[in-house]
Amino acid sequence: MATYKILSIDESGKASYNHPSKEFALMGVVINEKFKPKLFSKLQKIKARYFKDSEIVLHYSEISRKRNVFSVLRDKGIEVKFWCDILAILNNSNISYLFTLVDKANSQKANWLDKTIVHKSYLSLIKMYVCSLQRNEKGKIITESDCFQDTYLAKVHNTYQAQGIKECNLTGRGYWEKITCLSFVNKRNLDPEIELADLLGSSIRLKYRLEYKKSKEKINNVERKKLRFINRKVHKDNSNFLILR
Repeated sequence: MATYKILSIDESGKASYNHPSKEFALMGVVINEKFKPKLFSKLQKIKARYFKDSEIVLHYSEISRKRNVFSVLRDKGIEVKFWCDILAILNNSNISYLFTLVDKANSQKANWLDKTIVHKSYLSLIKMYVCSLQRNEKGKIITESDCFQDTYLAKVHNTYQAQGIKECNLTGRGYWEKITCLSFVNKRNLDPEIELADLLGSSIRLKYRLEYKKSKEKINNVERKKLRFINRKVHKDNSNFLILR
């Protein structure tokens, strides 16, 4: 019987040049389907412990503002403990990671449209994922729904179903048999790996700015811990972190 590996995707930044973000990144969290209930349980316990609500959605943009229910994180001690607990979950050996990043200044110089950024990002992330699957493994793809980006992910999926992926020695039929599900969800669906992917976006972009742009921006203790985690999870040859522009 085939083992199913789930790829859950979230983005950080926006592809639009009108958006203030300087980078557009995709984060992919890959888990064995059988591990998902355990991951869900671990995340529910953290939510209940810190926010007294196991059904709350962990969204980085809201957490970083430390407002409403997340205001408890204004206490530096609690904030550090919370992120240490999150990183302990993320560090589980049953979870692997894939990242793509586009520097929008570079893509603009190359005359990429915003839709080109999104399309090429999904092409690369899905290819990395499919090529990582073993012979006896099948895949399911889950992504947080976005009215603009959904179209391009569906196009990538359809392209690979028609043409295959030569880098994986996979025909279109082979891709169709390998990837059995493409789902668009929102965070209220409480898919734990979608929430966790969202929490990594700012850190992979920070890694890029510090290492490739030589940014001198100051980072706090929490960001430093997250950055150390990201550096451990990115392969030494950067094979799971593709900088497209």
